[in-house]
Amino acid sequence: MRLLRTSDRVEAMSDKANPALTAHEGRVAALVARGLTNAEIGMELTLSPKTVESHLSSIYRKLELRSRTELALHIVRSGFPPAAGDTLDAK
Repeated sequence: MRLLRTSDRVEAMSDKANPALTAHEGRVAALVARGLTNAEIGMELTLSPKTVESHLSSIYRKLELRSRTELALHIVRSGFPPAAGDTLDAK
């Protein structure tokens, strides 16, 4: 099995499940689905928490969602994140 970088997985997810999301928005959405806080997402992606918040607002608007819970459910239902045992951290 070939491991993919986070960006590869997110781009595949964005193209397939959420074509309206930008690459940054897809990464933020994937990390929200993993349960990370805005501060943790910011550290992971080298963004300020305010920038993460801005991306989330855009994601909610584009996908017509109202909460992190709805976003996480949307991501899981679309087949992302990967199954247990797979990794998003491979570089």
